[in-house]
Amino acid sequence: MEKAKERRNECEEARNLANKLKKDAKNYEKLEKELENIQTLLDKKNKLENKLGESKTQLREWECRADELKKKIKEAEEKLDDFEATKEKAEKLEQVKHKHQVLKQRIDKLSERLENIKENLKTLKDRGCPFIEEECPATQEVRDTLLKRQKKTKEKIEQSKEKFNEVEKELDLVESAYDRFQSQKNVKKNKDENEENLEKLRKKIEAKKGKLNSLEAEIEEIKEKGGTKKKREALKEQRNQLKDIYKEYNKAKAKSEDLKKVKKEIKNNKKDIKKIKSEKEDILENLNSLRGKYDGKKHEKLNKKFEKKKSELNTKKGKLEDKKENFNELKEEVNELEKKKKKLEEKKKERKRTEKDLDFAVRIRKGISRLSEMRSVYVGEITELANRHWQNLVGSEWELIWDDTYLAYKRKRNQAVTIHEMSGGEKVATALSIRLALQEFVGGLGLFILDEPTIHLDDESCTKLAEQIQQIEGLNQLIVISHDDTFESYTDQQIKVRKISEDTSEIETSL
Repeated sequence: MEKAKERRNECEEARNLANKLKKDAKNYEKLEKELENIQTLLDKKNKLENKLGESKTQLREWECRADELKKKIKEAEEKLDDFEATKEKAEKLEQVKHKHQVLKQRIDKLSERLENIKENLKTLKDRGCPFIEEECPATQEVRDTLLKRQKKTKEKIEQSKEKFNEVEKELDLVESAYDRFQSQKNVKKNKDENEENLEKLRKKIEAKKGKLNSLEAEIEEIKEKGGTKKKREALKEQRNQLKDIYKEYNKAKAKSEDLKKVKKEIKNNKKDIKKIKSEKEDILENLNSLRGKYDGKKHEKLNKKFEKKKSELNTKKGKLEDKKENFNELKEEVNELEKKKKKLEEKKKERKRTEKDLDFAVRIRKGISRLSEMRSVYVGEITELANRHWQNLVGSEWELIWDDTYLAYKRKRNQAVTIHEMSGGEKVATALSIRLALQEFVGGLGLFILDEPTIHLDDESCTKLAEQIQQIEGLNQLIVISHDDTFESYTDQQIKVRKISEDTSEIETSL
């Protein structure tokens, strides 16, 4: 309580000091804010000056580029001084070419005509009249006509050649003009592009100059607002003089703000003291009342009973944890048994299929055992066919043997493994190989029915099986019942059954 009162006195003294220093503190804050504003302006001025320098550099680059474009445009204008005249000559190229070609064709035609005339004159000179075989007035008249035509044709050829030479000279000039015109066209195109670029560049330069003027005006305005360096130093000096006073003011202000808290704390302390005194009196009264009622033996007895119950509870908790562990172990065993049960079901199914295959093989063996004395010969040939199918399905490492007792086994040098010792896939391959061999050897019906022939076979073996069945001669009809699509591309018709629900299936037929 005394400490709280001391703190209250200190807080009141701090409040009085804060009131005394308040005016100087406000002056300090005002100076601080003014200097911050000035610094902000100076930072802005520096950024604007940097931007101004960059803009001036860019402007100089643009002006240099504009000068280069002007120079190129001037050079192009000098090259294009006779552009229109050259263009006019170049446009006559097709016309002169046509004229040149016409004259050439005419000369060729006249030359051909002249040759014909010469040939006719020679014929007249060699043979004379075809009727009296001597000179006659008719042949002389024809010769005179031909001579006149020959002279006239020669004159026409000479005239045409003169014109042709003139046109050829004109063609050389026009072609030269056309080449120059093509070159000038590129120059003009470049000139037009340069003029367009120059105009764009002029606009950009004007816009950039306007921005430069705005930046310079803004910098001057900031310089005026920021004041001189001397004025800024004076403001900083004033601020530094008031800095210690401002710190002292803040400390006093912070301490004076605790005055309300201290007063409230004193008030609460008084209430707490009063409450504690009241509680103390109640506790003393209850204590005096309980002293007469307290039974030490009964307390000790209850304490022992509590400890006993506590021990029993801990024992039961331990038993519960043991039972939980046993339950988890049993749960794992049940899960393991479920897995084994599932595997057992699969093995049973596999055994049924194997027994079915074995029964099929036994039936075949019994049936064939009733054959005649040629049995060994037939069995040998069937064995060769079956071994070929077997090696195509599973590889050539082992050889498949089907002996006289109709027992199937695979052999490799001195090793032999019966069908009963083979894997599921090998058993299926063995049964299929013998079945294919019998179909190929016996034939007759041209019908082959297979139920799940691809079970236990990999994808490659399935494909090979389908290809081998296709190669059997005399096979007209193949019926396959399967859960995969191995034979889909080898059959003409497919009937697909899809299970939709427990009681419903969907049948799809495709041809």
